[in-house]
Amino acid sequence: MSRADIIHLVLIIFFISISINLNRSTIGLLKNVNRLREVEKEVKDLEDNSNKIKASIEYKKTDTFVEDFARDELNLIKPGEDILVVNVNSSPNVLGNEDTKEDSENSSGSNKNWILWKELFF
Repeated sequence: MSRADIIHLVLIIFFISISINLNRSTIGLLKNVNRLREVEKEVKDLEDNSNKIKASIEYKKTDTFVEDFARDELNLIKPGEDILVVNVNSSPNVLGNEDTKEDSENSSGSNKNWILWKELFF
């Protein structure tokens, strides 16, 4: 092997090692850029959450919140107010006498739900 061949071989090995190191650096840089984007997104989310918490704290300092909380959670009323209670489970016949015969037949079990559906469609 001549001296020129050895120099060429050394230069090829040198350039290959530089190329490998450059590729490793590029891959590391791309990973760091992706990580930076993730961290920036996380910071933005945390800032949004912080702003929501600050707004919630400001709202909770108002008289409106105190009044709403007292009404809804503590069931308190202002002096002179009356409470209107609506019974959700009351019967649909407010007057009481209309269709009571039909209701008693349906509740007796003779017309079960699946029978009513069958009669409706067939």
